[in-house]
Amino acid sequence: MPIPNKNDWKRLAKRFGDLWDYPFAIGSLDGKHVALVNPMNSESVFYNYKGYPSIVLMALSDADSCFTLVDCGQYRRVSDAGVFQASRISQLLD
Repeated sequence: MPIPNKNDWKRLAKRFGDLWDYPFAIGSLDGKHVALVNPMNSESVFYNYKGYPSIVLMALSDADSCFTLVDCGQYRRVSDAGVFQASRISQLLD
């Protein structure tokens, strides 16, 4: 997946403003826990606050609901802000 450049970000923001009347937005960001199968009788550092093993998929989508950036791999009981701060998405937007 190519990393957007400055011109891409401007185009994405314009499309978001034109389509959704939401100016200066580059996309919608959300994270979801993806459940993992844990071997029986084993402990895992991947247990989340919901009580099952998972990793977090965080994605940024554009105005047309297409993925722009994706980050996967955070685990444990980490807040949304913590997942975002540790993500490559955060580093790219910084």
